[in-house]
Amino acid sequence: MTDFQAIDLQLTDPQTFAGEDYHEIFTTLRREDPVHWTTGNYSRGFWSVTRHEDVLDMLDQPEVFSSSAGTHLPPDGRDLSEEERYRLGYDVQLVTSDPPIHNTKRRPFNKHFSVPAVKRFHDDCDRIVDAILDDAEAKGEVDLVKDIAALLPVNLFLNLMGVPEEDWEHLRGITITMLHPQDAEYLEDGVDPTQAIIQASDALYKYAYEHTMKRRGYEDQYDDFASLIANLKVEGEYLDERDAAWMSFSVIAGGLETTRNAAAVGILELMRNPDQAALLQDDKIAKNAVEEIIRWVTPSKNRLRVAMQDTTLGGKEIKKGDWVVGWGVSANRDEEVFENPQTFNILREHNPHLGFGDGEHLCLGRNVARLELQVLIQRLFARFPDVAPISEAEWVASDNTTGLKRLQIRVQPKIPSVVGS
Repeated sequence: MTDFQAIDLQLTDPQTFAGEDYHEIFTTLRREDPVHWTTGNYSRGFWSVTRHEDVLDMLDQPEVFSSSAGTHLPPDGRDLSEEERYRLGYDVQLVTSDPPIHNTKRRPFNKHFSVPAVKRFHDDCDRIVDAILDDAEAKGEVDLVKDIAALLPVNLFLNLMGVPEEDWEHLRGITITMLHPQDAEYLEDGVDPTQAIIQASDALYKYAYEHTMKRRGYEDQYDDFASLIANLKVEGEYLDERDAAWMSFSVIAGGLETTRNAAAVGILELMRNPDQAALLQDDKIAKNAVEEIIRWVTPSKNRLRVAMQDTTLGGKEIKKGDWVVGWGVSANRDEEVFENPQTFNILREHNPHLGFGDGEHLCLGRNVARLELQVLIQRLFARFPDVAPISEAEWVASDNTTGLKRLQIRVQPKIPSVVGS
């Protein structure tokens, strides 16, 4: 008989996720209780939704399952005060708004992140990746996370936003603290994790506000995305200052984290499967590999919603006000949807993953992330086909994000074959 109390304790302990063994928990839930009332160590109960079909239903019904409680499970289940919600931008952020307001806020930005629009970043990606790999080759041994995976989104997105290079490390540190408050390594002693998120959010918002607003009315002096945000007009009016600043906030925070985590874990898996890595120079296969990396990693493990009315999901009665957590990391390994889901396979033909979410909140920057990942994995394995880990992978302890803290790797350039020797 399955011990669901033990499962609840595991699901509500961030240390459960500081590795790769937790997938067995979700396999059990999908099979035995796919919409599971969870308590454990958390201060309030919530529904854990684990099957692909049910997570998709949840994400695609924003009128029933609202984003207003936040995007992910917070460190504790208490209701935030109005002041805390304001400081976190819950009243204006895209990720915490619902239709029709969400659609109105997002619509002006959709075209800037479309597939055709993102193609303009390709040359920049090539240049940045080549420089990163040059430095890695000179060192011979590097930290995959710090020296490779983190540098591409930092260089691309912060350049895109016009952020001076001397501010990059500061913003990266704030973002890590804000998104990984459950891991003791990123939390100051004695600081409450929720307060750590709010303090980091305050710091990033202050930076984003000042950086964006100094561009308003001076679009001829700046050629960057922060200027576009600052000077964008809808029906002849500038965006509200808070809307504009929080949009810049979202681009910085979202742009730095997703690609870093997907790249690090994806490259680790490709190093474990060198036969697959050898196929990456085929562009079609490389694009497929990116989708498999996103499925396999699921950089954002879950999505939090709050029920706006009594409803049913997966055969369970959900009450108005209940918290509902869609575990994308489980949905992406659903045996009813994916063939051999626990196997990493870049040649997978059917891959309707939810790694970028779905519905109204489908990740705005997904096409940039896809481009970054494709350029990085193709160039890395073309240049260093024998790249290999030389340490154990250290994982972030988080029920929200999937990522590595560090992993030492050895990079050696491909030795050209000698003809006629």
